[in-house]
Amino acid sequence: MAPKFKYRLQMILDEKESRKKEAEKMVAEAKLKIQEEEKKYKELLDEKRKLIEKIKNEKLKRINSKEAFRVENSIRLKEYIEGLESKRQLLDGKIFAQKGKVEEAKRYLKLQEENLISATKEYETFKKHKEKFLEKMRREEEKKEQKIMEEIGTLQFLKNFRENKKDEY
Repeated sequence: MAPKFKYRLQMILDEKESRKKEAEKMVAEAKLKIQEEEKKYKELLDEKRKLIEKIKNEKLKRINSKEAFRVENSIRLKEYIEGLESKRQLLDGKIFAQKGKVEEAKRYLKLQEENLISATKEYETFKKHKEKFLEKMRREEEKKEQKIMEEIGTLQFLKNFRENKKDEY
């Protein structure tokens, strides 16, 4: 039965493993954040596309409408279109800001991935050290067992040799 070896740096190895798991969690969260921000960005682009289409339709309506020839209807429709254009400009600002959030989320992900790489390297270094330590302990234990077996063999030989000597007399 081989004795259990206690790795003296186990607490450090456990801490490195914990840091690695935390870094993996942070990378996963950063990826989710990117997905959320990109979804919002696409929704804003879609909203802008619909608004542009609406503006285009209202302009065509203004051109093709018989009521547009009436000054007060023409002015109301013009003001409505200007309001839509104003909304489009506000939406452009939101889109620009959202694009910035997407880029920020990507930078954050990159930082978290770098942290994960660093934590993984540190963990793997200590893990490899532990494996080497355990292998060294196993070899030393095998040497001790081999030495004991040799001593037992020598003692058995001496016992048999003495018994044979007694039998000769």
